[in-house]
Amino acid sequence: MKVKILLFAFITIIFFGCTENQTITEIEHVNQVIDDNAPTPFNGITTTQIHAYINRIYIDLIGREPTTAELTNWTTYLKDNQITIAAKKTLVSNIQGTITYYDRLYDIYSGQLLGGVSNEDIDSKISLYEYFRDNAYLQGDTIYAQAMEYRLLQLGELKTVATDYLNNTINLNEFFARFPLTPIFDDINMGNENFVLACFEGFFKRYPTDIELYKSVRILQGNSEILLLEDGSSKADFIEIMTTVPAFYEGLTIEVYRQLLARNPSSVEMVVGTLELTSNGDYQSLQQKVMITDEYSGF
Repeated sequence: MKVKILLFAFITIIFFGCTENQTITEIEHVNQVIDDNAPTPFNGITTTQIHAYINRIYIDLIGREPTTAELTNWTTYLKDNQITIAAKKTLVSNIQGTITYYDRLYDIYSGQLLGGVSNEDIDSKISLYEYFRDNAYLQGDTIYAQAMEYRLLQLGELKTVATDYLNNTINLNEFFARFPLTPIFDDINMGNENFVLACFEGFFKRYPTDIELYKSVRILQGNSEILLLEDGSSKADFIEIMTTVPAFYEGLTIEVYRQLLARNPSSVEMVVGTLELTSNGDYQSLQQKVMITDEYSGF
């Protein structure tokens, strides 16, 4: 596209003596054609910037770039709606409503908490525990067989965690609790101390204090302790504490800002994010708040 731009040139200014008065005596207008200079929409936001914004959202939320059709459709939508906050929210929430988004969410946290275990790895574990279970039943060892049944239940719930979260069968807390409840997490973090360290680092983004480590190990051993103002006396209790206390929501707020803006939240952002997650458990809403900002969009 060629756009004609009027350029002011040859402005002759005559100064009279040493005074500050000045008189413009002549202005010539020269028409100049600049090739490939697309006019900028909406306060200087270019189509290229809009494309970059849409691309970034797709990559961050579902791990891929948009198709040509998706890019075209969302660009048109944002322009038609003047790139308002509401229009940006619609774009983000639309992508968040897909199973691809929840699969991506699983991949991100599976990578952090389980070393990126694949479905094939899970299926392999399931086959192994089925063998142990069946063999135990044949030998009349029902206690061991039931223990394997419980392991199989945990692995099955891990496989469906993304779909269950999408369908609101489980909430945000239960989504995260399923990762350390699996034998895969146990295998990676063998021993009670390693288990505790992995949970604190994975969920709270920090190491436990000495007293927190001591009480956590005691809880995993079946002893009654008060940890982070919550009572616990079992592994299930410990994991529930790890995924429901305020420190858990602080850790998630940190994670969202690191993922989307490559920085830690400010003090104000930390308080706001933590309070929002604590009150409604809406992880997707926090992502939206970050992704509609000028800092994230680049305009």
